[in-house]
Amino acid sequence: MVLWAIVLTRIDVSQASVSIYLLPFFGVLLSALTLHERITLTMVVGGLVTLAGTMFDDGLRRVLELVSCPTLSFTMSARREPPHPARSG
Repeated sequence: MVLWAIVLTRIDVSQASVSIYLLPFFGVLLSALTLHERITLTMVVGGLVTLAGTMFDDGLRRVLELVSCPTLSFTMSARREPPHPARSG
């Protein structure tokens, strides 16, 4: 959880949330390395689909940022315009 908070201070929430999809991939990989679990063909295919989807999402986000299409942009920036002060007069 502390690592997640550190990551959120450095990159946008939408970019950090994509990394959640990679947790099962790294979990299976680490269990194979440390616990000598057997990796099946289904696990390999699932890992490849997960990696491809993550790369696709990241690439799509970058393309949309380059095109600057506000209706299709997936970035959820916290940057908002400050409210206008009330004018008294």
